[in-house]
Amino acid sequence: AKGPAVAEQRAGVTPATQREHSRPIEPGQESLEQKIERYHRFVDENLRVKLEKALATRGEVVKKIEEYEKLRGSVELLTERKTRHVKTQINVGCDVYMQAA
Repeated sequence: AKGPAVAEQRAGVTPATQREHSRPIEPGQESLEQKIERYHRFVDENLRVKLEKALATRGEVVKKIEEYEKLRGSVELLTERKTRHVKTQINVGCDVYMQAA
């Protein structure tokens, strides 16, 4: 147990290299921490918002696909049985059903 300072020195992280990364090398340049912070902000403010929108859209598409697959299954069943007359109930909203013939 030599401590974190020894491990950091072995990894090439010394107080001198930490200072180099925390201050601009040339005037007008960003330090490493500033670049990292800028990328974190970009991810949080832009990419994360786009990801959430894409996931919401994906969820809607998955629901529609499930509805179409259920409908396709019903149509296939009706065509296999060669049914001429069908009585069914249609959901007209808020789980209120009407009989359709």
